[in-house]
Amino acid sequence: MSQFTRTVPKDSAELFGFLVKLHDNKRHLVSVGANSADSRIEIDLSQFANSFGGYPDVYFPIRRGKLVEASALVSRIRAGSDSGFPPTLMDAENLFLLIDPTPQ
Repeated sequence: MSQFTRTVPKDSAELFGFLVKLHDNKRHLVSVGANSADSRIEIDLSQFANSFGGYPDVYFPIRRGKLVEASALVSRIRAGSDSGFPPTLMDAENLFLLIDPTPQ
């Protein structure tokens, strides 16, 4: 079981950079999924990215009642990426609005 690190981008531009980096390095992306028990989107990276690249598995906390919407958006972004289309700034802005910035 992966240990996920809580990640809250400071703005949609930072989130956009993260999403583009995931798209560019999708060969190291193991899974992206919604965890309904903890209301978060989890991003599981390859062991290579974790160990040698220094990139931890991360999660975005999602606002109360917005997990289904966030999950659908992430699924659409992932499908686009798998088809060769990078995420857009609008994707990042929409996802950013669903992330819960409240401290843990």
